[in-house]
Amino acid sequence: MFVDRKVQLVPKFKEYDHDKNGYITLDEASRILQNPPYSFPAGRVGILLRKFDKDGNGKLDIEEFADFYAEAKATYVTRRAAIYLVTYLFITYLLNSSIYLLEFCNAHRPQRQSLR
Repeated sequence: MFVDRKVQLVPKFKEYDHDKNGYITLDEASRILQNPPYSFPAGRVGILLRKFDKDGNGKLDIEEFADFYAEAKATYVTRRAAIYLVTYLFITYLLNSSIYLLEFCNAHRPQRQSLR
């Protein structure tokens, strides 16, 4: 299972390994995660790199990268889901507020008096 995932990530790994040294450095990881679609803050990238740098050499090999990339994608998906949820709740709130405001205005509208 892990071998399949690693094989699938080889093209991504090569894409992000700009200096082609067989490792993803902090600079290369930052290029991945500080730009869209991820847009992570710089501090978070360093934390992720240290978390998955199992041998402590300051860079990720393909196996470390596989875990790093999975975590980054999971965090991104979770973040997007949270944004969608907040957006949905906000729109629902606005729609409900508009309905209540219309009902209130209709209930408290001054009655027209006839001139007769």
